[in-house]
Amino acid sequence: MAPLVFLGNAELGIPALYLHDLTGTPNAERLLNISPTIHPESANVLPRLKQFAPTEYELFSEKNADKKSIPFKLITTSPTWNEARTTSFLAVSYCWHANDWTVVSRLFESVDPARWELPLSPPMISAILSLATCDDEGIWIDQICVNQSNEDEKKNAIENMDTIFRNARVVGISIEDVNISETQECALEIFSVTQESALETIFSHNLDEERRNKEEIQKAPKPITLGLVEDVVAAGQLERRHIGGLVSYINSFFCARWFSRAWCVHEYQLNSQRKFIIPGHDHKYITFDYSFFGDLYSEVENLFPRSLSDELCNHSGFLSFLWGPRLRTPDDSYTSSSIFEMCYLVENARCSRLEDKISIACNINGLPLRFNGSVSGRWECMKLLALLALSAGDASVLGCEGEPCECSKFSGHFSWLQWPGFRPGKGNDLRLVAENYAWTTLCSRYMQKMNAEHQIKSINEQSIMMDLLQFHGNLKEPTTTGYFRAANFIQRFGKLEQHLKSSDDDNHLKLAFQFGLHNIAHIVDFGYTWFLKSFRTMSRSFLDRVENIYERHSPLLEDVFNEGSDSFEMLFRANNGRPRQLSGEAPEQIAMYLSFMLLGLEAGDFIDNDDTDTMVVRGIRLGADHEFGIVYLDREYLARYSQGDDMILAIPAALNTPDAIGVKRVWVLQRLDGRSKSCSLIGKGYLIGSNAVPIDGDYVTYMTDVEIMGPRKEESSKESTSNKIMDMMDTS
Repeated sequence: MAPLVFLGNAELGIPALYLHDLTGTPNAERLLNISPTIHPESANVLPRLKQFAPTEYELFSEKNADKKSIPFKLITTSPTWNEARTTSFLAVSYCWHANDWTVVSRLFESVDPARWELPLSPPMISAILSLATCDDEGIWIDQICVNQSNEDEKKNAIENMDTIFRNARVVGISIEDVNISETQECALEIFSVTQESALETIFSHNLDEERRNKEEIQKAPKPITLGLVEDVVAAGQLERRHIGGLVSYINSFFCARWFSRAWCVHEYQLNSQRKFIIPGHDHKYITFDYSFFGDLYSEVENLFPRSLSDELCNHSGFLSFLWGPRLRTPDDSYTSSSIFEMCYLVENARCSRLEDKISIACNINGLPLRFNGSVSGRWECMKLLALLALSAGDASVLGCEGEPCECSKFSGHFSWLQWPGFRPGKGNDLRLVAENYAWTTLCSRYMQKMNAEHQIKSINEQSIMMDLLQFHGNLKEPTTTGYFRAANFIQRFGKLEQHLKSSDDDNHLKLAFQFGLHNIAHIVDFGYTWFLKSFRTMSRSFLDRVENIYERHSPLLEDVFNEGSDSFEMLFRANNGRPRQLSGEAPEQIAMYLSFMLLGLEAGDFIDNDDTDTMVVRGIRLGADHEFGIVYLDREYLARYSQGDDMILAIPAALNTPDAIGVKRVWVLQRLDGRSKSCSLIGKGYLIGSNAVPIDGDYVTYMTDVEIMGPRKEESSKESTSNKIMDMMDTS
């Protein structure tokens, strides 16, 4: 007979619970038959890591793939459960109760929390039991199913969390710290799929017959399940009066502790079937699929434009969940997604042990590695995550800009590695700002993977040695003709007046207009065909968008850009018809930015609004055969670059692809002591061009084995501020 883990509470409708150990049995192998998804570059990670950083390589080893050694126990309501009959189990993702956060008091109104034996509140236990499809389905809850006093078992379980959560039929996500008001619940209630009480399922478990009476069931607060968003909206049941309640609850919901925890990120990313469970007000609890708020957002925005986006546009948790990397599931192809994107998400979450973040990053990126080392601080955690990404062929880490991630003890320089989220001169903001979404969604999912030609030679805490492409062409402003035609285009397009009327910030409008004017002037100088060719491989949805603009305003475009329709028609009619629409948010965000670049009226997600007053737009010749590019640099970096012969403008060989449009791949470097092979990183910027940069020996030359350090430690206060912030975050 299986050991009893909970005696049961008939008044709460919760039966006795038993723990069954399946470790090493054929039934465990059967229930854990789906292997974790393996990244196609996983076989190259350890060899590359050994080359890049031999010391850090020693901290990793291949993970044992033997499923018989995985500690695997399940909770059921039967002491004599026949494990051979079960075909599935469900896993629970939740936050462990602790003194630094508070469970909604209503969840413990019928029982003393101090005397409660289970890791979840009574309503949440009831909800989890109701998710089971039958009495034979087991439940996995880590605090119960892993012996917390056995360190070996805990370590083994942690290493194999990916296998356990990957094989669960569904992951139930318990949110216990978000209170819901009556107004908020009424707003959500209109999306209820059913008003039937799930307590009937609970009472079907091993309870005394006398407790199974209709009166008690009807007196109990009934759970509800949310869904059918499109049907509710189509039926006209959603009214503007509901919006306030929806917005206020969404704001609260995405501030829940669960969204900030690294282990919760891990559990969520490993299974595509997820169901949230939240406390109700009049209802005992409310459940809904992970896609509910995404569907709700789309439908509400269509019905009442900007009613949600205006309120939630700065909510980092909401944005990340709806459009960020949390959209990815284990079924997505790793060939079109970014390892560094997920490393950034994990690092930004909170975890009591930094070592666990390394293990989590390996698991959710499909890297079957065991981390055997220790992590002394958050700087070191960032460095290890960046090394993993680079070793897996993801070069997007090179295109990030932020506060230097580590202060070298051996030189007068900061580290070469910079981590997004730390923005020098902007308050060391730790938020997930728009610029961070840009590099993750705009480039890293669509960038080609690194190969041997990219020649990263070595990486240590103070420098990275790699090959560069150095530019020798001058950075130039647009021609007078370009400016004239660009201004004419904006005025004749008719959008400027409309934007003037809707803007309360004249200074921002002036800056945005000036920024867009420079963009369009360069496009005019290079030719509209260059503009279209520059992005034809990046975004099919953008091509569709530009095609619509062309069809409505073709005479204007042909006149202003002084080009006929032949090249345009040829581009869009290639490949036997219209380009196929790509899925995902990155093409749409690229389209947003490029429309901004074309029209010059509003900043999209690619460049933060705050950057329009500091970013400088310059054109550069990249080759003799009419190869051009547009460079975006901070004014400070441009000024430094213009100061002397010891300055270099270059891009890493690993980022020499037009698919890297979304990262800051242009590096401003300063030679150290006149040595061209040793440089200090001054700053980074964007480069837009139609093709990979050609190496012709005149406009562009190839530099091998260049050692690059971070900026000089000229401002001790910046170092001090950064370290204080990081030290504070380490203990979170």
